[in-house]
Amino acid sequence: MDPTNLQGHGQQQKLRQNSAPRRYDGQNGNPLYDPANGGHYGASASIAAQGHAPDPQVFTGQWANVNQGLTGQYRDILNTYWQQQVTKLETDEHDYKLHQLPLARIKKVMKADPEVKMISAEAPILFAKGCDIFITELTMRAWIHAEENKRRTLQRSDIASALAKSDMFDFLIDIVPREEASSHKRSGGQSSAAQASANAQAQPGAVQQQTGMHPPPHPMAPPDYGMAQHIQEPDYRAQQQGMFAPAVQNDPGAYGQPTQQMFDPSIYGGYQMPQQQMYSVGGQRAPDPTGAGDPSHTYGAHDPGARIIPKSGRPASFAEAFAGLDEPSMTCLPRQSRSGSTLRLQFLHSSCPKHLPLSTLHRNSPHTLTSGKMVKAVVAGASGGIGQPLSLLLKASPLIDELALYDVVNTPGVATDLSHISSPAKTTGYLPKDDGMKKAFTGADIVVIPAGIPRKPGMTRDDLFKINAGIVRDLIQGVAENAPDAFILVISNPVNSTVPIAAEVLKRAGKFNPKKLFGVTTLDVVRAQTFVADIIGEKNPQNLAIPVVGGHSGETIVPLFTQAQPSVNIPADKLDALVNRVQFGGDEVVKAKDGAGSATLSMAFAGFRFAEKILQAVKGQSGIIEPTFVYLPGVEGGDAIAKVTGTEFFAAPVELGPDGAKRIIDVVSKANDYEKKLLEVAYKGLKTNIDKGVEFVVNPPPKL
Repeated sequence: MDPTNLQGHGQQQKLRQNSAPRRYDGQNGNPLYDPANGGHYGASASIAAQGHAPDPQVFTGQWANVNQGLTGQYRDILNTYWQQQVTKLETDEHDYKLHQLPLARIKKVMKADPEVKMISAEAPILFAKGCDIFITELTMRAWIHAEENKRRTLQRSDIASALAKSDMFDFLIDIVPREEASSHKRSGGQSSAAQASANAQAQPGAVQQQTGMHPPPHPMAPPDYGMAQHIQEPDYRAQQQGMFAPAVQNDPGAYGQPTQQMFDPSIYGGYQMPQQQMYSVGGQRAPDPTGAGDPSHTYGAHDPGARIIPKSGRPASFAEAFAGLDEPSMTCLPRQSRSGSTLRLQFLHSSCPKHLPLSTLHRNSPHTLTSGKMVKAVVAGASGGIGQPLSLLLKASPLIDELALYDVVNTPGVATDLSHISSPAKTTGYLPKDDGMKKAFTGADIVVIPAGIPRKPGMTRDDLFKINAGIVRDLIQGVAENAPDAFILVISNPVNSTVPIAAEVLKRAGKFNPKKLFGVTTLDVVRAQTFVADIIGEKNPQNLAIPVVGGHSGETIVPLFTQAQPSVNIPADKLDALVNRVQFGGDEVVKAKDGAGSATLSMAFAGFRFAEKILQAVKGQSGIIEPTFVYLPGVEGGDAIAKVTGTEFFAAPVELGPDGAKRIIDVVSKANDYEKKLLEVAYKGLKTNIDKGVEFVVNPPPKL
């Protein structure tokens, strides 16, 4: 045989060997395909990175679209996944051997054709298996697009890209808006994302992505969960320009303090990055400086250099951190000292009190309140995943004299359970029957609303929104009729839309008081405190005051770390991840719970924290400041922020008083360039969410 034919014969022999069933079983030198290590994506990525991906030429002919539109490591990942599926189908113990399912016929059978009296036992099995493989591949392709764009949250545009890159999905293309799908059309077999990556590398100053033999695993994204489980709103954000934020400029000194540099001015230049991972596998907490909470360094080596920059001392609350902001005439300058075991604030001006116990500003200070007013609190949605722990916390609070629980089911039982707790509040439970809503709401001083249903199979986001928006609308109508002077705290998601719904309902009833309607965004603040404390090594996250503004979903959440009190030093390589973690912290909880729940406990804590601040204000305590989502035109200082943001609703630090929101503190104008870019994205998302809520009341959809 001549050399040419010999070479061709060798290639054909190699191709036949590669085409033979290959088991990734961890035996006989084969790598182990382990979906537990990050799902199918993580298992395939790990094997491909070790050089065990099948030859790309294996999948030809009818199988050509297996890796269509993909190149490089992503093509290897999909090839590895399909090699595993084909091998299992051909070698495992099955009563069937089928590679390509007759979906049309099975669909007809599953629709219960009148002429079909029986369904083969294999039909639903084949259909389920085919759907599993199909959905898994589509999801993996969507995650590839998300990874190429340096994100860890799956978006609608990622699915559009996945649909457009392979003709096997052509029959689905109409379910994705054309404007999104069109931006990801196939071109010459190379993905648009890959072309964009190549262009980016050709630009001056572009950073070459580091690659290695063993990239970290890539778990699949968590499923969507219902509103009662603190679901994130759909993310329609525009792509940000560039991968790195620009250099940070010196921003004005926060809260009347001297100007301080928060970040190293050079930290935003290009730097080498390891292979991106979409979800970390070994846990979900960020690295801490000691490494004690992450002994295996799942999140990377701990950073002893991450630190807190000491100033005059820690703020006990937002009240202390924001004291004096935007008030040039204020002459009392706080300074901390210790006298015995009591931490006090000393004031420098002779006209101010000599000593003011810090406990008067701290959250655990009920005995310092002067008002003897009896307080009735109501939880609407008290039997749900958030409602029950929230009711427990409120029952334990000495600030409450009467606690009324309302829900469509189980509230009498929950109320009886709580009534056995030895705290002052009298607890009662009500159901819709026998005017339960009227009885629960009448005489209420504060109504907290975590009500909503979880997302069920077959429900779209729009279906879920209509149901939960309707629930909030009806509850607010009940408040307007029976407790028009109550403080209203809306937890039900999407807060960016449900608070505008509440405002519209109250306006139509002639009961709208913008100073008493709040969207609870405290969980975003709590997360920011916790995550920053992990990074800088602060043992008590509540020692930090970090303003988080914007909205309460995804990229509408904007943490302003440059205005943290006391100032903090965030390492450059942790800033983007930190912002993303605050914005999408709910995904982390869903994954950690393996899809069995979401951020119910932390949301209940955050809801209680804000409710407690309101109650302290009702009792007469002054100087209470907490970030919350409010109607800007109705609160002092709100018009200026509304002019900048272009929105009527916005989350910002608000000073609370006995009558509600006293004034909004402008922290937006002090944002640095990096934060301003985040804010611009937030404004766009907020406008869409707010308009959707208003439209729901103005032009209500037909009831489902």
